[in-house]
Amino acid sequence: EGVSATAAATTRQAAFHVFSKVQPDPASVTATPTREGARVPTLTAVAETALVLFEDLCALAGGKGAEWLGFDKGFATERVKIFALDAAAEIAADNAALFVDVPAFHHALRHKLCAALVTHLQSWQRSDVEEVSAPEGRAVLRCVDAVICAFHEAVPAETEMFLTTLLASLQTEMD
Repeated sequence: EGVSATAAATTRQAAFHVFSKVQPDPASVTATPTREGARVPTLTAVAETALVLFEDLCALAGGKGAEWLGFDKGFATERVKIFALDAAAEIAADNAALFVDVPAFHHALRHKLCAALVTHLQSWQRSDVEEVSAPEGRAVLRCVDAVICAFHEAVPAETEMFLTTLLASLQTEMD
């Protein structure tokens, strides 16, 4: 347990260090000219690293493998999922401007983190899925709370889906 906690703390520190180097504005995004002369926004190397790190955390949170970090699906144990959910939520909330203003990060928020959370929430309603442990369930709810609080205007459809799914879960429990 001690080794896992140390590894988690080190990974969390490294992730926060990478994100501390990324700025939400022009420092993170540069314009690359295309053949036609148009300027297409591209991420700086630090922003690209932060993005793939966030995407891997989201993959682990969803029980999938983390390609860039080099972990296969089997690595995503309950403890790893909880760590990844908490880290992704904290990183997104601490860097809200980045995730709202930079399209690549907004896309990752919507299509990686929110998608993983919706999958978690929807699985709670299905009878063919084994029950989620209390610690993992709390981590999912903490992450949903962080996304709703920080990004309800940026991801309104996902916010509505979270709330609708949570209400449906409560209704199922009450029946």
